[in-house]
Amino acid sequence: MSILSAAFIYLLLAFAAGFVLGAIRTLWLAPLVTEPVAVYLELPIMALGSWHACRAAFALAKPPPTGAARLAVGALWFAGLQALEAALAGVARGWSVEGWFASQWTPHGLASLAAMAACAAFPLMQRSPARDGGAR
Repeated sequence: MSILSAAFIYLLLAFAAGFVLGAIRTLWLAPLVTEPVAVYLELPIMALGSWHACRAAFALAKPPPTGAARLAVGALWFAGLQALEAALAGVARGWSVEGWFASQWTPHGLASLAAMAACAAFPLMQRSPARDGGAR
């Protein structure tokens, strides 16, 4: 259960940060610099927030310190994030799932997808508290 808890907490924290940053990007930044540039500017901030969200999730849920458990947390996080992103695109932008999927194949969509894949690997990158005394 702690694997699911860690994935859920990580998802909740990262999605909340992304929701706030996405609103800022869409409403204020993109009109000034274009949507693709705004996405590229948002990515490092979102990655940093996701790193800390992952750390907090592991501290709270305390999943097993094995590579398999960490891989599972990242995979569940990524799957959950993709589902939430697709749903939010439908609600907030009125896009179909197909429209959201098509948006992932633009250059800035692919950059976002690559950043999300990297964030899914964060559980594997962070140190295990049981193994070496604490997460980075």
